[in-house]
Amino acid sequence: YSLELNLRPDGQPKIDLNQEDLELLFDELEGTVGRQWATFIVAYRRVLMLALGALSLAASVVFFVAFNWDRLGRFAQFALLQGLLIVAVLFAVKRGPGVLSTQLGLTVAAILLGALLALFGQTYQTGADPWQLFACWAFLIVPWVLASRFAALWLLWLLLLNLSLLQ
Repeated sequence: YSLELNLRPDGQPKIDLNQEDLELLFDELEGTVGRQWATFIVAYRRVLMLALGALSLAASVVFFVAFNWDRLGRFAQFALLQGLLIVAVLFAVKRGPGVLSTQLGLTVAAILLGALLALFGQTYQTGADPWQLFACWAFLIVPWVLASRFAALWLLWLLLLNLSLLQ
């Protein structure tokens, strides 16, 4: 496999950053690199990759629909977005309150709802101004924002509210 030794120059084993026990990882890192770096590395392992994966999933759906605008029929576009929106909400409900994956599921659902509203506006030429889209989107995600208690979703809601008030 690898020619790299898992030993430091002094003969001690290197810290395995991929180990399952994050408390043990934190203790090992704290003794080596300090408390702040240990906190950052463990938080990175715990949260950042899951959050980036969820946001990448939501963005990929939006880009897929946009790229295949001419190839997908109207029904397929709506079915894809609505189906994935339902899956995201059901996933969040199944996980229960206060869990990071629930919060990320609701964030993905909020992004997909915005894509669905934009698709509706483009497909049926509602004649609505952009601020109305953002206001409607902000209004519709209020229950998810309140239920999730997730700072990133609050930030999205505030951004949408700000965009709707700018007219």
